[in-house]
Amino acid sequence: MANSELLSYVKQVMDLETSVYTNQRLEDGWINSLEECGAKLPNKPKKPKKETVPIPPFKPTTPTLDKKPMLTTVIECGFGILLIIIGILLFADGGFSIVGGFGSLLLGIPLKITGAKHPGVVKKIADKYAADMEEYNKEMDAYNKRSAEAEAEWQRQEQIYQSDKEKYDQELGEYGNACYQSMQYIHEAGWMLKDALENLYDVNIIYPKYRNLVAVTTIYEYLASGRCDTLEGADGAYNLYEMELRQNIIIGQLSSVLDSLEQIKNNQFTLYNEIEESNRKSAELLSDIADNTKFSAYANEETAKANAAIAQNTEATKYYTLFNAAKRK
Repeated sequence: MANSELLSYVKQVMDLETSVYTNQRLEDGWINSLEECGAKLPNKPKKPKKETVPIPPFKPTTPTLDKKPMLTTVIECGFGILLIIIGILLFADGGFSIVGGFGSLLLGIPLKITGAKHPGVVKKIADKYAADMEEYNKEMDAYNKRSAEAEAEWQRQEQIYQSDKEKYDQELGEYGNACYQSMQYIHEAGWMLKDALENLYDVNIIYPKYRNLVAVTTIYEYLASGRCDTLEGADGAYNLYEMELRQNIIIGQLSSVLDSLEQIKNNQFTLYNEIEESNRKSAELLSDIADNTKFSAYANEETAKANAAIAQNTEATKYYTLFNAAKRK
């Protein structure tokens, strides 16, 4: 089995690689989560619509009444009667006077009827107009009342809407700030983790070709399981890793690993577990990107991990010095 210093160092590198992978998933998934989490947005109030009141009633047209003076009406009636009398007398004389009498009757009778009928016609039209106006005024009063009620109700709903909208705008702003704050936590943790990982790699214990999540995790499994106890040499972890890659026993590309996660469960069990846990953790955090409590705790945890790795870098350097000294003997 590999010595404890090497195993501890590779595990620490593996943990940081996993954390960087998780952080990258959080960065990549943040935008999608922001677009897909509409259900968590504050409810936008609906602007009220003013009730449409039916059109006002049609106002009756004022009739044009031929209001003749009473004297004119009396004269028409009297003159008509006079013509009728003259016509009757002419008929009585006989002969050629009959023609004159007939003409007098034709003029006198209509004139008499017109003069007598005119006041009654005017009164009938006036009475109908008065009745129509009374009905119109009733309908207009009802219309004005309904319009006033509709206006008052709309004003009430508009006040409620404006109040709700002000609250909504405030909550939306707070939600946006919380979401962007969570992204800030992600970025800050990512910077710390990448810096700590770079510090560990700078010790040069792991060859640059194998400085990635898939290789480091697979190599750690070789060392932890006892299949190898060193990195280099014919029986070292590098050689075993290359051999299993050529034989397609393991997968070396992270993208291919993610596409075939279940397939690596047997031969790259540690990698499978690390990615599964990372995916679970990132999905849980992304389920509510406005929950700053969770993201703050995440950032604190990952920052502490990065700081611990940087602090322990001295031990890794010490191991590397001893390791190189042993190789030179």
